[in-house]
Amino acid sequence: MSTSSFESSGEKKSAERASSRRTKRWIGVAAAIIVVAGGAVAIAVTQGSDSQRSGTVISGSTSAAASMKIAAGGSTSCLVYYSNIECWGDNSQGQAGNNTLTTPAAIGKVKTSANQPLVATSVSAGLEQTCAISAGSAGYVYCWGSNDRTADPVTKLDGGLLTGVTAISAGTYGTCAITSSQQLWCWGDTGFNVGSVQASKADERPVAAVSLGGYLTACAIWAPAGAPSYFECQGSPLSVSPTAKAISAGGGISSEYQCVVLAADGAVKCW
Repeated sequence: MSTSSFESSGEKKSAERASSRRTKRWIGVAAAIIVVAGGAVAIAVTQGSDSQRSGTVISGSTSAAASMKIAAGGSTSCLVYYSNIECWGDNSQGQAGNNTLTTPAAIGKVKTSANQPLVATSVSAGLEQTCAISAGSAGYVYCWGSNDRTADPVTKLDGGLLTGVTAISAGTYGTCAITSSQQLWCWGDTGFNVGSVQASKADERPVAAVSLGGYLTACAIWAPAGAPSYFECQGSPLSVSPTAKAISAGGGISSEYQCVVLAADGAVKCW
């Protein structure tokens, strides 16, 4: 695998896999927002597919807002609420993390394979998998849903648990993580074509941020020592560009898109 640039996205997923994803009817969350009004905070959701329902799934005081982080995936949404991970929506692949395949799932705490509540600091939701960074100094990554239906720590392909993780991004079919030493580790089908259920070191360059979108669509902000940082997106016309403050890749099974906030003037560019 090349360590200096993203690999080619010429690989194609199997027709059977693509067909199953295109024809599946999701009942999960299509959108989620945090509403703050009158001294209260609430998570409001809009559900897609046949239900087209909306409502409040959790509420509390404004002091709770500082501890909340939310992630909306392809069919399931999750939030960090006082270090608890709570998910709801489609659960056909176990992506709600309640150790069942009952779908749709009502909001509830994510449990590890030992049936204990998962305590975490952040969460990222993909199409059929969700990952979170555990609370505490170890910085483990727990994932659940497609490939591994119970929440267990991610292991490295070369042995041992993946630790020291500070950021994660779950995409359509894969996930990437950044460690405190700015190493990039990925697993599944990503823009780095790791292609494994276990984490592999994806690139030798120090990385500041990563975002995964649709199939084999990834963006990263690289931070080389002693040189200006720059961003790069796999399959993008803006393949190598100046420093970015933030970057995000999106998309579904057959469409991809990326947006970046440039550091120089704060301009937002999308393609």
